[in-house]
Amino acid sequence: MRDSDTIGSGEVEAPPRVHWARLGIAFGATIVLVIIGIVGWSATTDSAPPPVGPTMATELVLGSCVEESDIGLTEYTVTDCFFAHQQQIVADVDLRRTVGTYSSTEALTSFVQEVCDRFLEYGLFVPLDLSEEQYELIAISVPTIEELDTGRERALCAVRSIDGSLISGDLYVPLL
Repeated sequence: MRDSDTIGSGEVEAPPRVHWARLGIAFGATIVLVIIGIVGWSATTDSAPPPVGPTMATELVLGSCVEESDIGLTEYTVTDCFFAHQQQIVADVDLRRTVGTYSSTEALTSFVQEVCDRFLEYGLFVPLDLSEEQYELIAISVPTIEELDTGRERALCAVRSIDGSLISGDLYVPLL
C-alpha cells in the first residue's frame, strides 16, 4: 500500500482539470448548430410551396401557379407548377410605399400594372431570358379604394403568356 492510499495521510487529491478549450469548442459548435437550425427552419417555412386548391385571391403567395387566366377573380385554383397552368404569382406590390392617393380603383390598378411592367422590364422575379414578346406581368388581386382605406395594402403581379398558351414549369425567381 502506498502512503497516498491511506486514509488520513494528509494528502488531498487534486481536483480534475477543467478542459476550457474543449468546453469552448463544444459550446461554440452548439451555438453554430442552433443558428444553422434556425436559419434552415426559417428558409423552409418562407419557401414552403403554396397550398393547392381553391384559394382566395388575397391569400395567394409568391410562387402560386393558378389554373385561371382571368385577373379579377376573388378565388383562384392553385395547382402544382409542374402541371400546365395559366399564370403564376411572381411579385407583390406593397401599396404602403406609394406616395400617391388614388381617386378610383381603376387608377390604383393602373399604378399596380405600371409597377408590374417595370418588374418585367428589369427582369425582376422572373428568369432574365423571359421574352417580353411572349410573356407579360399582369396586376391581379388589386384592392379597391375601400379595401385600401381599411388596410388591405397588397397587390400581386402574375406572369402569363400573351397568346394565352399554358405555362409549364416554375417561372418565379425570388430576389435574394
